[in-house]
Amino acid sequence: MYFKFYAGTYDKKVDNGIYELTLNTENGEITNAKQVAKLFNSSYMALDMENKIIYSITKKNNVGGVAVFKLTSEDSENKAELISEKLDSGESSCHIFFSKEKRMLFTANYQNGEVKVYRTGENGEIGETIFETNHDNL
Repeated sequence: MYFKFYAGTYDKKVDNGIYELTLNTENGEITNAKQVAKLFNSSYMALDMENKIIYSITKKNNVGGVAVFKLTSEDSENKAELISEKLDSGESSCHIFFSKEKRMLFTANYQNGEVKVYRTGENGEIGETIFETNHDNL
């Protein structure tokens, strides 16, 4: 059985971004690494329930945030098109979770104890920050 999944590449190389990989569940081999999106310092990710939207933690110029991609298929090749991005904190988050029912995106950062909740639009795009706190406020 084969299982496709996505991984971010938090590095400073030219080929950084989001990759689609295939796992052979019978022998544990990972193959077919294909870049689906360019994104500097892509790290933790979450998929929506239909596997059509990727939410990725990112960092640009020492400012952390979230990038949102819509998965599309061209000639049986998956690609990810950037639909929105929000950079708004000094450090990148280390946890991300998407709730379709609530249309909210949750991020957390253990380095500064920060938790943020964003509203998401009908097409998955990231919206306003609706809740923000850090460990000093807990």
